[in-house]
Amino acid sequence: MDYSDGLTILRKIAEDEKNWRTGMQQIGGLLELAQRADASLQGLETRRARLATDIERLQKEQATLEATVQETRKSLDGFTGELNARESEKAAILASLNKQIREKEEALGTVSAAFDEFKKQHGMA
Repeated sequence: MDYSDGLTILRKIAEDEKNWRTGMQQIGGLLELAQRADASLQGLETRRARLATDIERLQKEQATLEATVQETRKSLDGFTGELNARESEKAAILASLNKQIREKEEALGTVSAAFDEFKKQHGMA
């Protein structure tokens, strides 16, 4: 091996070492990017888990509110039925009272007419 071959081998070794360092830097950069991507992914997974928990909580609250609405509707239906029954009862009482008033007015009219006739007969009018 002569001097020129040794120099070529040393240049080749230097070039291989330079390429190796460049490759290692690129691998280091890729590793750093992978670590950042993993951290971002973990953050997204944490956020997804929180959102899933929030959705579950909101669904439970919705179910509770729907049950409350159903109970309120049932209560109002009962109240409405009772109110309608009372309104019917009130209407029947008012009709009865109106009938009694008409009968009393008719009786008063009859008594007034008889009294007017009595006054005429006895010269009081």
